[in-house]
Amino acid sequence: MKNKENKGRISQDTAAFLVAAARKDIELFSDYLLSMGYQYDGFPKGKMYGVNWIYVNINSKKLHWGMPGIPITEEIGHHAITIEEFLTIHNIFEKYSDLPPLVFIKEGAECND
Repeated sequence: MKNKENKGRISQDTAAFLVAAARKDIELFSDYLLSMGYQYDGFPKGKMYGVNWIYVNINSKKLHWGMPGIPITEEIGHHAITIEEFLTIHNIFEKYSDLPPLVFIKEGAECND
């Protein structure tokens, strides 16, 4: 979210979310992410293999199709999530994208040590 320049690799800044669903839904999801400013991290080879999972890094705004037998990057939580779950997480982080890490939208709602 904060890196709006789309620089770096899929594994830059953090691990990526591994999102899995039916193949046609993953294709639509990939198109949706691209329309939101995400970019492929290299050539989307996994798309040719007919896989039904994709790695998504919300910090670098990169996505990468999965490839059978090849871990693209470490996945957050060591497990796949659904498209719906990803969108919930994405919307939470988008809400705070222009704020410092410990500041929430509501004025005076800072976290303190």
